[in-house]
Amino acid sequence: MPMIFVYTNLKDEKVAADFEINTSRCVSEVLNKPKERIHVILNPDRRMCRNEDTSPCVLIEIHSIGVFSADKNPGYTEKFMEFFSNTLGIPKSRVTLVYKAVEAHMVGIL
Repeated sequence: MPMIFVYTNLKDEKVAADFEINTSRCVSEVLNKPKERIHVILNPDRRMCRNEDTSPCVLIEIHSIGVFSADKNPGYTEKFMEFFSNTLGIPKSRVTLVYKAVEAHMVGIL
């Protein structure tokens, strides 16, 4: 049930049409979660800055059940940074990841 919220100041037309599908595949592989349970929400054209700089940047929130920990997150970060930097054409220094652990009883899905 991973939910991925992607916020970027890139214009929608600058993001590949298959971005959501490729993101779903990446998250499935990295977190070992079934693709059928993954939601990807893209929020382009956001007014954003990072480090007092409005050049292209991205903030990604990844919500999931039972996968995040202090030991595992650095390995996830390396893979996700590579993917989002390459996919969006944004330097890794302009990519921010936020991991949000979700308890199973807090999600309603069939």
